[in-house]
Amino acid sequence: MEQLTIQNPSMDLIDKLSTHIYGAVVFSDDNFAEILHWHGGASLLLNFGALDIRVFSSFEGGQISKKSVFFISRPLIDNTLETLHDVINNSYFESVTIITNIHPAMQTLVRFKPPTDENVLETLVNLERKINSWIAVKINKTGMCKLLYVPLVASQIIPNLFTFPCHYNFFPLLPTDVNRLQVRHKLGSSKHSPIDFEHLPKNLQLKYKLLVSSLHTFSELLSITEQNIFSIGASSRIIGQELASLNWRKTSKHHQFDCTLEKILWGLPKLGTSLFSGGDDDNDAVDGGDDDDDFERDDVTGRSLDVQVDMSPVCSVVHNPGNVCIAPGHICHADDPRSSALISAFALLKQKEVLAELNRRLLEAVGKENLDYDPGCSSSSGSSSSSGSKLNALDIIERLVASFKYSSSSIRKYSYLLQLSLALTQSIKSKKLKRCSRLQMHEKSILQCFDGDDDEEGGSGGGRCGSVFMKVVDQYCKDCEDDDDDGGDDGCGSWKVDGLLSLLLFAYSCDARGRLSLSSKQETQLEVKLTRFIMSSTIDPGSFSTPPSHQPIVKQIMQDILDPNLHDLPDLTFHPLTSHGGGGGMFGEDLIKSGFGFFRGQSKPRPLDSPLVIIFIIGGVTVSEFKIVKEVMLRSKVKNQVLVGGTNLVNPDDVLRMTLAQDNLLIDQ
Repeated sequence: MEQLTIQNPSMDLIDKLSTHIYGAVVFSDDNFAEILHWHGGASLLLNFGALDIRVFSSFEGGQISKKSVFFISRPLIDNTLETLHDVINNSYFESVTIITNIHPAMQTLVRFKPPTDENVLETLVNLERKINSWIAVKINKTGMCKLLYVPLVASQIIPNLFTFPCHYNFFPLLPTDVNRLQVRHKLGSSKHSPIDFEHLPKNLQLKYKLLVSSLHTFSELLSITEQNIFSIGASSRIIGQELASLNWRKTSKHHQFDCTLEKILWGLPKLGTSLFSGGDDDNDAVDGGDDDDDFERDDVTGRSLDVQVDMSPVCSVVHNPGNVCIAPGHICHADDPRSSALISAFALLKQKEVLAELNRRLLEAVGKENLDYDPGCSSSSGSSSSSGSKLNALDIIERLVASFKYSSSSIRKYSYLLQLSLALTQSIKSKKLKRCSRLQMHEKSILQCFDGDDDEEGGSGGGRCGSVFMKVVDQYCKDCEDDDDDGGDDGCGSWKVDGLLSLLLFAYSCDARGRLSLSSKQETQLEVKLTRFIMSSTIDPGSFSTPPSHQPIVKQIMQDILDPNLHDLPDLTFHPLTSHGGGGGMFGEDLIKSGFGFFRGQSKPRPLDSPLVIIFIIGGVTVSEFKIVKEVMLRSKVKNQVLVGGTNLVNPDDVLRMTLAQDNLLIDQ
């Protein structure tokens, strides 16, 4: 089977929009701008002939052209329509083209109408008439409005890894959220009383429907003809039901690929995964994060995925660390195919291997450009605080980058390589990554609490577990004090609390059996009782010859899926596609609910029955999880193509915010 790609059909769609963009002022909201950013960004739109690119905001307008294009990723209702009206009223447009990735049926549904063909057509016609009336009032003559739907919802980070920027703040229901809903609707607290779509708050129902619409749109983009849907967890079970019962699902008339799909929706909160682990290698990360190549830099303004890179080492300006970056770069270079392979190396290789690859590429570029390179000169950053091979490797890369400083043509030619090189070196030397590496080592110390013998509460292992955990906490506090003694500029900052919360969250996540139910008195005496009898399926207790280790949930589920000897997969819920939507409009309520254990004697589908498997993690995916999936697939030697995606590319701060600092039942739209 030909390998499916996300980028090719996406770029084909964008290329078809060039005639609309030519000679127009382009407006885009942040989420659609993120998607466009990973497909070429502003340079692509300007090459198409856009006169200007502006933020979709009530304070913006376009006076330089009579033609406008709007990229809008939200339903065309309420505040979105008001903002559109304000922009048109601030301008003199005769032509308005609105490009949206919200399915026309979804635009109808948010107006509380069943998405029949007649209602969808009526909705679109009424929208065009309303916008035409706004244009006519402003310019005193008839205008022209077009509504275009394009199935463009995904951003490809590297091949086979993608995110949905429009749903970056979507997080699955936590067990406490499920309990609250069960109490509210008097469902009981049993796992046999599952939460369904109608039990969700109204604002959350809309968010779920929009994600279902985006998943359907993504299938349209890839021209999927058949699909089996599986789910894991409360949130993904709801989404799987709604996606399976979608009654406006239609097969695309023009198929670039003819294939079937197995879609696995993971709605598990990120509680069983180390917040700071860079991979699933058993011992490689013990040295303080050798596999951790996630970029720990400031975000690019208006972007939720990309990061800001300080490019002053190749500029004439002098930049003091800690000040505002006056020469910012970034890691996304969708217009340069050479960058994709390098970013893939960042995600999949170890840190030392990545540094070696950068060194090779930079040496090759310096040789081709005949640049002066002095291997004996001082580091461009003047750093000498590190030691060992990493310092040598970083210094060499910084010296190689510095050799481009006075060659503007070479900088333009190898812009992607210079920005990615500086991104990695600055990330490795950042204080934030140092702290994450330190917390990763503390997490490994917590694992020493478990020896596999503490199965009964009150056993001898409980006291030892608490003692070991308190030693970890004590060591963490000592590390914080050492940072203060070193004169850290944010030694008393919130990162201390975040780090301690991360360790506590990791400890609680290991308790799959619910044995950390503490009274208020015990909670106040956390120093003694917090981690008593922590043992879960995410912990390998080890043996006499091997130490305890963390077994990520993603890895366990992938191994179960790939195990041919497992005939039943009880963790997976299968959602058969319904031929109609039933009486529930867009989301049929007469869905046949099924699980692997309910069909005795019948042949049940398995995720690997189809050549393409899409693993979509609700709440966000990490690069480490992508690497785990790739490694498990390689070891199993299966030939299925696997795409890994999520609502966001998450980092430790995102996990802490979404699990501890927001109400997932009352989240804002």
